[in-house]
Amino acid sequence: MRWITVCFLTLLFACSNKTNYLEGTNFKFVQQKATVVYVEDGNSLFLRFNDGIEYKTNLVGVDAPFQEGVIDKCFFQESKDYFRSLVLHKEVTVEWDSGDKISGGMKKLLVYISLDNQDINSKIITGGYGWVPGKFPADRKKKYLKLQEEAKKNKRGLWGACEELPE
Repeated sequence: MRWITVCFLTLLFACSNKTNYLEGTNFKFVQQKATVVYVEDGNSLFLRFNDGIEYKTNLVGVDAPFQEGVIDKCFFQESKDYFRSLVLHKEVTVEWDSGDKISGGMKKLLVYISLDNQDINSKIITGGYGWVPGKFPADRKKKYLKLQEEAKKNKRGLWGACEELPE
């Protein structure tokens, strides 16, 4: 049943013509709790907020290997499994960047999440399970870039496992 819900929400968001799919809701961009109900890959997940609705989200300041059709990018499964082990079925604290709150074309909420006062976005970068995307702004980008440099230097995660590396 959960898989059907996830597929339906993905299809709904992908086919929506609205620029803001939260239009008409009481959703507020304030620090709040949410439960992780599904992990799609190393930086994408579905969160259930107090309104009971599940929203597709992406981590701000983090990109990760993804699946392209039936082909997994290098370190996709390891990244997804690590992220899942950290957050699946757990209540996390959601925070927002001062910039964009919703991705343009993908219609995903853009979030920072923490669990037990630990920044999960930074844990993914520190372990080499993801990287900092160069083209997108983020309040914590400078901090994350320092963590990424350390992960690269120590060949953690994808930095030691993959031949094709993100720039």
